Amino acid sequence: LEFKGNTYTKDKVLRREILITEGERFRLTEFKNSLLRLQQLGLVEMQGEPELKSHPDNPALMDVTLNVTELQRNNIQFSAGYSGYEGTFIALNYSTVNFLGAGEKLDLMIQHGKRIKSYMFGFTEPYLFDLPVNVGFNVFNRYTYYPGLYETRRKGINFTFGSRIRGYWRTNLIYAAYEFVNIAVPDLDESIEQPDLFYNPYAIYDDQGYNISSVTPVLYRSTVNSPITPTRGSLYRVSCKLAGGFLGGEITMVKPRFEWTLYAPVMLNHVLGFHLNYEFIKALQGSDIPIWERFYLGGERSIRGYGIYQIGPKNELGYNLGGVKSLVFNAEYIIPFGEQGPVYGILFYD
Repeated sequence: LEFKGNTYTKDKVLRREILITEGERFRLTEFKNSLLRLQQLGLVEMQGEPELKSHPDNPALMDVTLNVTELQRNNIQFSAGYSGYEGTFIALNYSTVNFLGAGEKLDLMIQHGKRIKSYMFGFTEPYLFDLPVNVGFNVFNRYTYYPGLYETRRKGINFTFGSRIRGYWRTNLIYAAYEFVNIAVPDLDESIEQPDLFYNPYAIYDDQGYNISSVTPVLYRSTVNSPITPTRGSLYRVSCKLAGGFLGGEITMVKPRFEWTLYAPVMLNHVLGFHLNYEFIKALQGSDIPIWERFYLGGERSIRGYGIYQIGPKNELGYNLGGVKSLVFNAEYIIPFGEQGPVYGILFYD
């Protein structure tokens, strides 16, 4: 097996995605799966078809040459604009998916806006000691204003540990070693010594802080061919956030999540996509369900056509109390303008 065209990316980064060891019998199915795994890396793209030649001394073996072109590994992005979730904002992002040519991922993000102020730094090593074990960490400090609800200030550090199980199956464990959440309710009438919960159900949380520690095991299988412009493949993901108990912290809860995604090409480079997501939350050991963990649907990230955070159970004055269960289904028909975009038209049903 020989790679050509990878001048920066180390050979071992590409070879470890190949399911057939050199010297083994050539198996076409596993070879095709290996090409998909290379594509999922986001580091290189194939140039032309693989060159396959029978070994002169053993017809069961193949000499394989893969011609690749390295994708842009560093991304520096400055943006400014308006969205339903962030309001007006400016943002600076730096990321690399191929740090030092070894496939490591480095992220730095600064965002300042009317509704969100966020600072984040993260690093991921996908193959620790050349084993299929990934480790990483993420440090963050984030302010978020939820219009008509409340605002949060969150800071903490997460650690991620994961491994490939078999084929496309992977598992991760996210450990939130430290997270502090402070809640504020803007526009409260300070003349009311004990705010009426019927007036504002979030008043009792005003100026309250909570320490949280949690673990989230994740099991998933993905054959989606691109994280940015997918055209085929499926995703199955199951996770469960566990907070409190022996982990410590002031919140004890369980929050399972089940997710399914499918992309299928139909005609003329058009793509049909489906997404189904179900999750719920349950407090344990007499704890309350945190308001920031409840489900507030509506907006371009959940159910389009509704205002952000507008869907959910409400009290008699119309305050959204947030749900404890969520079931969201999305269907999309994606039409690229040009052979591979970069502009897309989307017909959707949520």
